[in-house]
Amino acid sequence: MEQTLRQLQHYRSRMTALPDSGIPGQLKATMAEELTQLHERLVQTDFYTHAADFNTLLTSLQTRVHTTVLQMGESQHQRLQEAAQELTQVPEWGELTQEEHTSVLADLETLTLSATPDLQGLQTLLNQELGIHDRVHELKNRMVRQGQERRRQRLEDEKARRNKKAEPSSRVP
Repeated sequence: MEQTLRQLQHYRSRMTALPDSGIPGQLKATMAEELTQLHERLVQTDFYTHAADFNTLLTSLQTRVHTTVLQMGESQHQRLQEAAQELTQVPEWGELTQEEHTSVLADLETLTLSATPDLQGLQTLLNQELGIHDRVHELKNRMVRQGQERRRQRLEDEKARRNKKAEPSSRVP
């Protein structure tokens, strides 16, 4: 029972630290009542009479975390697919070479994680959420800068060619 109680306390502390929104927020909200009951039972002098309830709660927490990790993994996979589509819609995408297109999409692919379906995996995916957001933003900004620079350079080159054609010939007959 001691091991079960340690695990429950660990789950309880990690669950209360979850964000209140998104898939982790749903998990937190779903388990809030059970975690409150856990706390109430633990402060009772006869808490040991609830051993079966504690085991059931631990199993329930493990199952729900497992399901949540799978949901978050799928959600992140979809987010990365959406990000790839979003990046191809940026007007400057057309200014990049095929090699650069491949590089950007491969960069997104590296953000795909497979996490263990437990509390550690849940934390890994939570940390990755921020990484995905930041990396997509960074890739988009880099693409925009590159595309705008190439467009500017192309316009300057065209202007220089037009000016060169417009210059009178300096040949002496």
